Amino acid sequence: DPGNLQDLAGFIRDGLNRLFGAHLPDGPADRLAPARVELLRVADGNFLVAATALDALGAGRLQLAELATLAPGLSSLYRRFFDRLYAPDAAAFGPARQVLEAVLAAPAPPSRALLAAALGWDDDRLLPVLGRLASFLVVRDACYQLFHKSLADWLTGWDGASDQPVARAYHTRVQRGHALWAD
Repeated sequence: DPGNLQDLAGFIRDGLNRLFGAHLPDGPADRLAPARVELLRVADGNFLVAATALDALGAGRLQLAELATLAPGLSSLYRRFFDRLYAPDAAAFGPARQVLEAVLAAPAPPSRALLAAALGWDDDRLLPVLGRLASFLVVRDACYQLFHKSLADWLTGWDGASDQPVARAYHTRVQRGHALWAD
């Protein structure tokens, strides 16, 4: 809808100006125009994509120059975020995968103590993994849950056209999480 796209463009403009306007001399609007165009393209009409990208820009997990390399939608953002955290050390994702599978399969958001018990880990092992996943796990009432359902869909999704997991190397299997809780 044209009204939605206009609202989204304003949201993106305001977000970029808030993040970078004070740091760009000589008319920040002109210098941010390419980023606004790219972010509007990446958002593909979706406020969640725009908000997630703006949050990542503000936190330093994404750079303005990288916007041009992203495909529209959340998948490319999620892949970029996880690559930043785990691509240099792919083995480090193993424990994160176990935590994500446990959180995904839990009948209700688990506390840290429940996660530790289910995984058979102590705090020395669990806390660093939770810390690394802090951008993706929200803590509410001392319980952990994914920040948005779209992340669960990305982590567990399957692309029928390519017959590959959507998240590729970061694919998680909820069935393993169910087995963990059952055990």
